[in-house]
Amino acid sequence: MRVNLRGTTREIRKYAEKLRAVGSDRVLRKLCDNVAVEGLDLIEEGFEAQKNPEGGDWRKKFFEDGRQVLVGNTTRLRRGWHRKWIAATGFCLSPSVDYAIYQKGTGIYGPTGEPIRSKSGGPLVFKAARRITPKVRKGASPILSVGKRGSSRWGTQTIVTMSVKGSPPRLMVPATRKLPVKWERRFRAAAHDFLRHYFGGA
Repeated sequence: MRVNLRGTTREIRKYAEKLRAVGSDRVLRKLCDNVAVEGLDLIEEGFEAQKNPEGGDWRKKFFEDGRQVLVGNTTRLRRGWHRKWIAATGFCLSPSVDYAIYQKGTGIYGPTGEPIRSKSGGPLVFKAARRITPKVRKGASPILSVGKRGSSRWGTQTIVTMSVKGSPPRLMVPATRKLPVKWERRFRAAAHDFLRHYFGGA
């Protein structure tokens, strides 16, 4: 590769110093940090579009609660993604909640391929969101609490069943070593922007 440099002797020396330092741990850590931030942006875009890293739609919730897929009461799963560590050789993005791992698939969609059953052999009992539509006498108007949507409100119901299918995969980050095309393109662009800024200040 040939490079043509123009400038004063001082400017060329300064550029050469940056060129020698580009492979140092300090610079590479900054490069990885820049790419990691791009990764967090991609995760947030996935939540916004409700799509996995490959571009496929997330499966709908089994029990609709009026919120987006993978968004619950606290939004901790969505808002808790962060840079767990940054090194010269790479980085790690991590959620702030342990249950994020279940979005890889559970039950018949998980590694065992079997429905989820109670360990005790009895029924499974859990709460699920549901829309409650008030019953109104003919000719009367329903009385709704302030802030309720439409002609119904949200509540919970108790589910009792011997087994459940489980949850289908709803990936927030790539699950394979090879990055999806979009992620690879964005990571390359982030690295390119960092290096252009780094050498541009020479």
